[in-house]
Amino acid sequence: MDLSKFIRQRLKIRHLNVLVVLDDTLSVSRAAERLNVTQAAVSRTLAEAEAGFGMPLFERHARGL
Repeated sequence: MDLSKFIRQRLKIRHLNVLVVLDDTLSVSRAAERLNVTQAAVSRTLAEAEAGFGMPLFERHARGL
């Protein structure tokens, strides 16, 4: 799927919200706490966004993003 199709058809506000909170917290677990969802939900949403954009959106480290 190309980027424009992903943006028009699959990108949701929840993806953007998760990305903003991840950028703010630099931690999947802290983002999950702030969003009141599970870490798995944050990871899954991030994976969907990265797949849609076709690239990693955060650099991962042992201690966070």
